[in-house]
Amino acid sequence: MPPRSEIRSPKYEVKHEFTLLAPDFRYRYVHICLRIILVLTILQLTHSQSYSQKTSGVSDFEETPIEIWHRNIGTIPGSAVIDGKFVYIQPIDVFHLAKIRADISDDGKVISGYYIEEVRIYTIDLGKHRITYKDEIYPIAKDQIIETASGTFLRCDIFEQVFNLKCIFNFNNLAVEVQSGEPLPAESEAAADKQRQHLQKFDDSFVPDKRFGLQRSLFSVGTLDYQAGGNYIQTNKAVQSQYNILFGGQLLGGDFDAALAMAQGEKMNWKNVPWQWRTGIENSNLISQIIVGKRATFSNLSLPDSMLGVQITNAKTGYQPSFANYTISDRTEPNWTVELYINDLLVNYVKADQTGYYKFVIPLSYGSTNVLLKFHGPYGEVRTQTVQLRIPYTFLPPGNIEYTATAGTSLYHPGIDNSIGKLDLKFGVSTAMTGGGGLLYQHDADGRASYSPYATSSLRIAGMLLGGEYYHGSGYRASLNITSLGGISVDAEYDRRLSNGPAFGGAMISDQAKLQLSAPLPILSGSLRLSGTDVPMRSDVSLVSLSAQTLMNISGASIDLSANYGLERQAFAFRDNGTPATGSAGISMAILNGLFIHPSASLDYTEGKVTDVQIMLTKAFASFGTLSMTGGYSFATHDKHLQADFRMNLPFAQVGVSGSGGTGQPYQGSGSVQGSLGFDMRTGSVIPANHPEVRRGGLVLEPFLDLNNNGSRESSEPLVKHFGFEQAPGKVDEESDGRLRVSDMEPYRKYTLKTSCTEVENISWVPKFSSFEITPGANGYTCIQVPVTVAGQIEGYVYESALKPMKDRPLGGARIKICRRESDDSSEVQLTEDLLSYSNGEFYYMGITPGKYRVCIDPKQLAALHYSCEPPYIDFEVSNKEEGDSKEGLNFILKGGAPPSPSVNSITKALR
Repeated sequence: MPPRSEIRSPKYEVKHEFTLLAPDFRYRYVHICLRIILVLTILQLTHSQSYSQKTSGVSDFEETPIEIWHRNIGTIPGSAVIDGKFVYIQPIDVFHLAKIRADISDDGKVISGYYIEEVRIYTIDLGKHRITYKDEIYPIAKDQIIETASGTFLRCDIFEQVFNLKCIFNFNNLAVEVQSGEPLPAESEAAADKQRQHLQKFDDSFVPDKRFGLQRSLFSVGTLDYQAGGNYIQTNKAVQSQYNILFGGQLLGGDFDAALAMAQGEKMNWKNVPWQWRTGIENSNLISQIIVGKRATFSNLSLPDSMLGVQITNAKTGYQPSFANYTISDRTEPNWTVELYINDLLVNYVKADQTGYYKFVIPLSYGSTNVLLKFHGPYGEVRTQTVQLRIPYTFLPPGNIEYTATAGTSLYHPGIDNSIGKLDLKFGVSTAMTGGGGLLYQHDADGRASYSPYATSSLRIAGMLLGGEYYHGSGYRASLNITSLGGISVDAEYDRRLSNGPAFGGAMISDQAKLQLSAPLPILSGSLRLSGTDVPMRSDVSLVSLSAQTLMNISGASIDLSANYGLERQAFAFRDNGTPATGSAGISMAILNGLFIHPSASLDYTEGKVTDVQIMLTKAFASFGTLSMTGGYSFATHDKHLQADFRMNLPFAQVGVSGSGGTGQPYQGSGSVQGSLGFDMRTGSVIPANHPEVRRGGLVLEPFLDLNNNGSRESSEPLVKHFGFEQAPGKVDEESDGRLRVSDMEPYRKYTLKTSCTEVENISWVPKFSSFEITPGANGYTCIQVPVTVAGQIEGYVYESALKPMKDRPLGGARIKICRRESDDSSEVQLTEDLLSYSNGEFYYMGITPGKYRVCIDPKQLAALHYSCEPPYIDFEVSNKEEGDSKEGLNFILKGGAPPSPSVNSITKALR
């Protein structure tokens, strides 16, 4: 934010009373004068001193309190030394504002860390008068450094020479503005915070300014995902390679994709190529999506490779929250921020504690959900991880019914005897209960048909979630989740297979029972997780597996301990089954700059000895890539092994190389590359990406300057650069011409988006609609054009008539009304707040779109105060110029008034 004195006054301060000079303005005027006198006195004193060091090494310069600010970050207090035309500031103040990592030595003479990215390491050695940055040495001259009793100050131009970081001093405001040629970590964090503030902001009551439906195409080329890899094993002395290609496009109003996979030495079998065609139907409660294909992504039934299938459903696409919560937790680096994306929608974010432990309490979704966790370090680091999460609970609003019907038949012998089908139903009973059921039709090995019904239920009671599943002839399953306010959570599951029960839809119900307890440690900073599994071995004997894991943080180091133990159970009697109790112990800590070390050991608690040890070193290079080195030794076999992995993230691909070897095992290596190519048929552009894009949606936003005000773009109308969104719906890239290309969107799902024009080069440019609803398709980009008009500004004065020869007096508090003056529209312009004249009589407003208008003083206010106005109104027109239009001289003179003269209180009352 700019210093306060740079804000225009009095146009941005509304005064509701008659006064020639408001008291707060007089106070600010005196305050600024005192600050200027103080600075002049300091300059005079410092100018009279020579630049020489005392015998103690500390100069006689005095420090001046200042403000250090960045327009996209904010303001922090700091101090400076002013010597003539030069200004000196402390590096730690600048780095604190920008959130640049800065570690200070014990004597305070050395500041080290990395600048924005972990690979750009710097060291500021104030004792040796030099700066090392990216392996280059920058000497600090004697006149570029000043040492005082409170610290060491560097001249402002040093930051620009070394880091391209401008520090501009404003003498009048005693402020240093920081400008950077690239985004600073604090800027990125501020932008992320702004995005997080809009989480789940839109509800059913929000009405967007404009709606765009699903754009369909008969045929278009869309996206191409590719993956290739090779392996080398010392024993074979040959390289084995394989590749996968997934092609996606649009066909007959839906999206189409097909996959090709081939390995070295194999021939392509075109009959086994998997493919699918899918389409979505908008605003329909009967059918929302249709899928046809071979090995397609059917949500409730997996078909054999030899079958062709079709699925029809009315289930909503995308992430649909319901009426209960579910808890997930894990560990990352200490004090990192973790963002949770569900189906590519930012749902929540938390900050990990000192042990790296984090937890999310999320609304429940249906079945399996794609979960993306994004980890942000305190100095700009970014990591991503994709997790497949199965949530065994389903909830629907009361009265809602969802169905999914899937059927398939043999490609080679089509017919009812070679078919399979499944109908799945779910219905909301109440806000706390959802029931479901269905029917499975299949054939056994002898060709006999069978009909297998099943039922499901989800129930919420207080803090408990209960789930039940019953499959006729196969088995049943029960689930329980309990979460307490103290962070303790319990998950339990009991599966029981009926004797000789058949596989249900290709999945066998297993006999087992699971129990897991998670809780924070009561004393140390950390967490404890206990789990057990009971699997029947015979009719009267079960195998019980117990495990425990403890995570804690001591003095900045993360420590994890684990133990595993097996028992035999007969009824409620337990005994040792002869298997050893094993476990592991490890510690993670940061050494040097961005280098993490993780030594660990495998333990045999039964024998009381260490069986294996290994140490892993990991170095992350910001978002560029990660290098890991792991070495280990086995005490049992005396084998040694070494493994190296390097993962590199390029804008167009992800590349991985690994190698391993050691005693007792052959040396082997592997390499892989994967990425995606998108094709925009409208612009002829090829868009590379390093992540899959097939079956995903995209959006191209074209904000343009609508000079002729017709709502459609002409060839002569330029695009507006630096447009944006309040909450990005996916990955956003701005092209050189100003287009915004959004990828990673969920197809056939309605998005409500709000635009942002805070970064455009002209603050008078305003979009004709600031929010819109869009339903993107798959394997392509939906193009949306946003007309941008040039908002004009008006300015005038309101005076109270006085008897001659006295001058007319400025009148504050007058309410200004603006109405449209078009042939078919005379409505009043709705402003964000009342437009009132200031204490000096001036009124000012910016944001009038092009058109014809009429401005006047509020007739109701005039009648209440017994005033007449000359002229009664003023007509004006705002033209659509690229640089904006300004209308000045909109002046009014008020005459009359009820005797005695109106007081401030009466005018204030009239304003209400």
